[in-house]
This record gives sequence, structure tokens and C-alpha cells, in this order.
Amino acid sequence: PVWKLDAPNRWLYNTVDGAWQVTDSEAEFAKGGGLLLGARHNAVLPHLVTWNSGVTVSLFAINEKVRMRDRETDEWQFGIVDSIHSNGRPLVKVNEYSKGFQWLFVEKLKNEDVSSGGNSSEMTAKLEGEVKTLQAKIDQNEKMLRDKEDALKEERTRYEEAKRSLLAANTRIADLESEIKVLGAKAGGSGGSAMADELEAKLKKEIEVRLDAERQAEQFKEAKERNEGLLMQMFEEKPKLEQRIKELEKQLGI
Repeated sequence: PVWKLDAPNRWLYNTVDGAWQVTDSEAEFAKGGGLLLGARHNAVLPHLVTWNSGVTVSLFAINEKVRMRDRETDEWQFGIVDSIHSNGRPLVKVNEYSKGFQWLFVEKLKNEDVSSGGNSSEMTAKLEGEVKTLQAKIDQNEKMLRDKEDALKEERTRYEEAKRSLLAANTRIADLESEIKVLGAKAGGSGGSAMADELEAKLKKEIEVRLDAERQAEQFKEAKERNEGLLMQMFEEKPKLEQRIKELEKQLGI
């Protein structure tokens, strides 16, 4: 016979243990769970095997050692089936911890996995060490945030002062240029007077002051933007670190 999907909410698939299973979710494929479980088929077609109908079943047994993870990119963690949910999914706890959780991927241990999965204390120590490292990183970031916020306030103040100095220098230069123009008009464009020389000297000095104010404004602006970028980076990093800690604590059963 040829088998096909008859309804949009039921799937027929072959479990890793060689049994036919019917489920209402593709997510169950990795867990071996579902609504109806057929006997181990030994290559016998689905319509010829014995089915456990009307009950929710699971391929996992309580206290069975398994490996589990929530994402395909995560490393496998090892634990023990603590209980079976009414939907047939195993609730797995990390060894030596009392609370079980549902995981997206749960698999029976292969022979080569037993030795690595049995070393729960080593895995627990590894997870706890990562939690401590991440928490230390958060604490360090919190301190750096406070320091950077203080530095940013100072840089903003200096930048605003530099902008005011630049504006004042531009105003004085404009006034001096206007005075020199008026003086030149009165002298008939001859120039050379002591007052004209004095104004020219003042103008030259103010131009130097303006150049210095421009350099300072640019330096303070760069420092301000650099600190703003670091602050934003640390603000964005904190929730990511906290989420990772939650994931680890889940694995530890905390």
C-alpha cells in the first residue's frame, strides 16, 4: 500500500526504536512520542502491526538515562527521565537534581553515550562553572556601565563647552572683521594705522582660538560617541547573558 497524509493534524512516522508512531505534531519525531504506538515492526507495514489505541504512550521509561537538548546547535546534555507527561513526552532532569523539564530533543542513550552520560558530576560542574562565568560577566558589565555613564556625562559636558567656545570665537571673529572693515572704510582703504594693526592681531589670535575650539569639539564628540556605542553594546549584551543563564539553570534543574 501507499501511505499518505489523510488529515492535516496527524502524522505517521518510524521511531528510532523501530516502531510505527502516530502523532499530532512533527516536533514529536525527535522525541519518539505521540498518540498511538505500534509494536516494533521489524519491517512490517503499519496496517499489519498491533497498535495501542486510545491512550497516550511514550517510548521512554521513568529513571531511564537519556540525552537531551533544546536546539540542534546545542551540545547534548545527559539526564534521567523523571516522569512522563500526559502527552507522552518525558520530563527529564539533570542527574542529581529533583525537577524534570520537557526538552525539544530527547534521545535514548547509545552504548557509546553511556559512559559520558554517567559522569553527571563533571557535567554539573561544567554547567555551574559557566553560570558563574556569565554572572561575573554581568557584574563586570554593570560596573563598567556605571563608570561609562559617568564618563559619558563628562564627555557630553566637555563637548557642549567646546561648542559654546567655538560659537563665541566665531562671534568675536565676525565682530573683529566688521570693525576692521569699518576702520578701513574710514581710512579710505589706506590701512596701516596702529588701530588696524591691533585689530588684525586680535583677529589672528581669535582664529587660532577657533581652530583650537574646533579640535576640542571634534575630540570630545568622538569620545562621546565612543562611550555611547560601548554603553549600547553592554545594554544589548546583558539580556543575552541573562537568557543563557536561564537556559543553564534549566539544565541544572534550578
